Amino acid sequence: MSGAPRIGNHKSIPLEDLIPLLKVPNTRWVSLQYGDHYEDIYRLEKEHGIRIEVVPEVDNTQNIDGLASLITACDAVVSVSNATAHLAGALGTPTFLLDSNKLWYWNNCSGNRNLWYPCVKTYRKSNAVARWDDQVKDMTRDLDRHLNRREVPRFVLFRTGTEEQIQHTRLCVRSLQQTNPEAMIFLCTDSHTPHIEGTIRFEMDSDSTDWMEYRLRIYAALKLEEPALYLDDDMIIHSEIFPDTLLGEHRVLFCERSFGKDLLFNPNMKGLNFYEYAGKPMYEVFPYLACATVTQDYRVWEELLEILNHIDPKYRKWYGDQEAMKIWAKMNPVGVLKESEYACLPEKVGNTDPKIVHYKGSRKKQMR
Repeated sequence: MSGAPRIGNHKSIPLEDLIPLLKVPNTRWVSLQYGDHYEDIYRLEKEHGIRIEVVPEVDNTQNIDGLASLITACDAVVSVSNATAHLAGALGTPTFLLDSNKLWYWNNCSGNRNLWYPCVKTYRKSNAVARWDDQVKDMTRDLDRHLNRREVPRFVLFRTGTEEQIQHTRLCVRSLQQTNPEAMIFLCTDSHTPHIEGTIRFEMDSDSTDWMEYRLRIYAALKLEEPALYLDDDMIIHSEIFPDTLLGEHRVLFCERSFGKDLLFNPNMKGLNFYEYAGKPMYEVFPYLACATVTQDYRVWEELLEILNHIDPKYRKWYGDQEAMKIWAKMNPVGVLKESEYACLPEKVGNTDPKIVHYKGSRKKQMR
């Protein structure tokens, strides 16, 4: 809870609303709350069987050294916006913070990681009087991962080129490192492309100008047995992402088109003629984009490559991944990622809070 005179009630949350969080496995809870809160703790244990330890030797209101010692003894801190949260952030203890008022010092973030206190992850309500249900659900999931180390997120990028041509790739990698600090980032490339710090390099040279085939082939050759998110490198990532959790029971998640669904497809692209789709809307032609794909393992890429090798050779140069995905989805169950959330165009961000922004085409100049 918060004791702020005007907005304390908005910032606070009843203990009962935190019950899903308090049931995270392998946890022991210690009270860092200042003020008189013993009745709430007693009632929680009596009615729900959830115990929160109180350290009577430490006055959390008056003894800041004692409170700091308690905080540093914890694996993580859960708090609303109050003095305890600031102290935990300053001490570098991983902190999961509920914020209702969108205060500037908590919302100066990269994704949901605070720039003042990098150890603090912020979970914002849409407005001060909204319920906390969604934020508690997301926090419960993230705290469980943090404490029980269930998954190392994996991301795969594909890029070849000169130092000048990979500058946007470096920005993409940096955004992944900031928002997903424990992630493994694989770079599929050739032997001539400069090194990008923070990536696990996988090289496969190709003299072919068949760009679509090259990408599918190198993804298959990487042979990742674990779930991973395969991304275009002209993206900036704004949130923690766990491919295994996203995947659920699916073998694959394709990125479903959200924007420009009714625009007519241009059949002339890169000097190639896709006359068979002339006059048809984009969503009918290519409902799935290849910029963000989650797969259970590398075998999906082998299957997509096999499809590509059995269709018109022009698709090996352009649109081949999208054409193969469309055909694959007709034969197999497929889950989806929404473009508006996982590949949102910068001009479409507006009041939304996408996890990934996609600076494709001329938009690359906006990346930073």
